[in-house]
Amino acid sequence: LEVIKAEANVKEVEILTEAQLATFAQKIIRVNARKVGKKFGKKVQELIKAGKLGAFKILDNGHVEIAGELLEADEYEVGFVTAEGVEAEATHQSVVLLDTVITEPLEIEGYSRELVRAIQDLRKKSGFDIADRIVVSYYTDSDTIKRAFTEFGTAIASEVLAADVVACEPGETILIDEQTLTLHVQKYEA
Repeated sequence: LEVIKAEANVKEVEILTEAQLATFAQKIIRVNARKVGKKFGKKVQELIKAGKLGAFKILDNGHVEIAGELLEADEYEVGFVTAEGVEAEATHQSVVLLDTVITEPLEIEGYSRELVRAIQDLRKKSGFDIADRIVVSYYTDSDTIKRAFTEFGTAIASEVLAADVVACEPGETILIDEQTLTLHVQKYEA
């Protein structure tokens, strides 16, 4: 689970039971109309409607019982209808749900990562060696950026090898997702 968490860049990974899954998504069947058109004729529309309503039963052998008919495994796809802010992807064996709602704490953490990227860019442009310790100075009117420095300042400093992160006077500004700030980096002299 830790590998999935790291690779997918998500905060938590949970394994849900089928009952828990049902609280986030409704299982549907997408009938392959091209494939079953000749087989079922006009009844295809009824099969499609039943699939969208969740009125079916998936059998152990991979077939689906739907509207009094039997679909083979290659005649349908399993899908999910999810609530707003949740995305789903499925195979016959598994379902992955992704909560896509960006909460305020996640937004602040996201800005801290963007700040690390911006500071690393400044390190590179300034010609610092990869092992050089630096001092980061910043100025911003953005409460969001201020919170990112306040809440994640230690992590930011660690990532960019900063001995200190301090506020400064305004200067040349950069833009991070419509938030403006001034950033300066200088070599740390112990």
